[in-house]
Amino acid sequence: MRISWGTKIAMLYSGFVIMILALVITTFRQNVELVTDNDNYYQQEVGFQKHLDAARAANALHDPLRITANEQTLTIRFPERFASQTLNGKVLFYAPTKAAADRSFELTGVKDGQWTVSRQKLAAVPYEVQVNWTAGETDYFEKIKLNLQQP
Repeated sequence: MRISWGTKIAMLYSGFVIMILALVITTFRQNVELVTDNDNYYQQEVGFQKHLDAARAANALHDPLRITANEQTLTIRFPERFASQTLNGKVLFYAPTKAAADRSFELTGVKDGQWTVSRQKLAAVPYEVQVNWTAGETDYFEKIKLNLQQP
């Protein structure tokens, strides 16, 4: 049985339309998560210079933050020079792949140079840990990549 050229062209165009419709439907079903809410961009921009100064202060430290994790807890150890000071700030566990896994914790009155959180409060995803802390009159900011996925 032979198919005429007109039928072949109609089949080609129909296949193209079906492919484009499948692409459009797939695109609309895709979950696109923003880094932050739309209303929050201006407020973040206003404080960006303060953020840059805090990052520069953290980079000037000779001893960086260290994160250690075991099966039950995750511990952030601050540089030795802060062991005798009271630290306040915020720790954000930012999950680039899953916004629902983001976690934020307050650092209040950390006195021994380390802060611990239970692993049960965190998902098993790759995180970017963003630590903002204040010691005395100086603000510090540091980012550390952390993968909590099971091997």
